[in-house]
This record gives sequence, structure tokens and C-alpha cells, in this order.
Amino acid sequence: MSQLERMAFGVSYTNAKCEKLDLVCQNSFSKIWEFDFFSTAKWLTHLEEFSTLPIQIQMKLLQSVWHIFGRLYKTGKTAEFRKIQVDETNRIDLSDQYYVEIEKTGFDMSWLTNYPFEEIRHFLFGSGEEDCGSSSSKLISTMVKLELSEVELTYMTAQLCFQYASTRYSGTEISAICDRFLSIIGDDLHRYYMREDNKNKNYAGRLFQMLKINQEIQKSIRLQRDKQLIARTFDIFIVDYSHPEMFVDTGC
Repeated sequence: MSQLERMAFGVSYTNAKCEKLDLVCQNSFSKIWEFDFFSTAKWLTHLEEFSTLPIQIQMKLLQSVWHIFGRLYKTGKTAEFRKIQVDETNRIDLSDQYYVEIEKTGFDMSWLTNYPFEEIRHFLFGSGEEDCGSSSSKLISTMVKLELSEVELTYMTAQLCFQYASTRYSGTEISAICDRFLSIIGDDLHRYYMREDNKNKNYAGRLFQMLKINQEIQKSIRLQRDKQLIARTFDIFIVDYSHPEMFVDTGC
């Protein structure tokens, strides 16, 4: 298998036994973060060139992309579930343990801020057209229509992760490494589409749609970044992290 295919089949993710969260609190946030972090670490080990990097570089790259991995991969898995359960249109999977129905879910954010949730909702999830629920639903609907394979979903996830890290560490060794990774997965995707059983797919059209989804996610990250700057300037968030570099662009 190509490196892209090994990454696609190297992560075990099931939403068959997910528990519905009626209240999202510090404990559930921590468990979801833990799931994302370890899933990303396992996923990256299936990229051969990642495993040859010095451990310090591996950790820095992992710390910068774990939340990007979680954002896109769970969106893709939610889309996969909705293809099977068409009536579950309000469900969003958060990990292999939890899912929520945004409109019916409560949020205890007392560990993060002294302000009521209603007053800080904008800083966490946006409002109006930027609302987390509505924007996620649009992306999920697009993914459902595309009927992405595991390889295509993995390409989207890897492309977004490595593009993000390359930009974040622009001009550094990590940026050059991520550019090399992008070249590898791009070549692997091309070979995937050139196979006989995939030649009937609209290669250019599907790639355009996948990258368009990634661009929308990049846009939401930039919007969230501006709001987080305001939130921290006015001390809206009170939580401290032992490794703050891990939580850049996470929204918390």
C-alpha cells in the first residue's frame, strides 16, 4: 500500500457505540482532546517519513495538528454515519465514545470562563452564518454527497494538517518537512485515482470539492483566531494550560 493508504487504514474509529452527551463539561472536553491527540499520534506513525524524524520534531508537529485532525476526521465520520442513518441529521460525532445534538446539548463552561455560556457562545462557536452547528452541517452535507472513501478522507485530513503546520511554522524546518509530506500524499492520491477501479471517478472535480471543504475549514480557523485574540485580551478565558502551544487555534 502507499503511505496514504496505510494512513487511511491505520486508524480504528467506530461510532457504533457512541454515547449521547446531554451536557458537555470539562471532563468530556478532556476525554475528547485525549482521543484526538492519541488518534493523531497513531495516524502519523503510518507515514513512513514521519517516523524517521527526530522525536522533538515529531512532538512539535503532533502538538500543532492534533486538533486539526480531530476537526476534519470527525466531520467525515459524522458524514459517514449520516449516509447510513439518514434521520440522524442533527448528530455530530465528537469521538468514538461521544456524540451530540447541538440544539439539545447543554454546556458547562465554568472551568473555562466566569461568564455565562450564552455570553461567550460567540467566542466559542460563532454566531449567525459562522455558527458551529450550521457551518458543520453544511460541510457534513457536502461530504455525504461526495461519498468519500477512506483514502479520500485521509488525503483531505493530511492535506489540511500539513498545510496548516507548514503555514504556522513558515520558514522553518517543519515547514519544509510538511511541504515534502504534501508532495508525498499528492502523488499517492494521483496513483489511487489512476487505478482501474477508480478511473470512472471525476478526479479533478472530486479533488476540487475536497480542497474547497478544506479551504472553508481554514477560513473558520482564521475567524476563530481573531475572536480568541479578543477573548484573551479581555481575560474572558481563565484556564491555564501546562503546554499552551498545543492549544493554539483550538478555540479554548
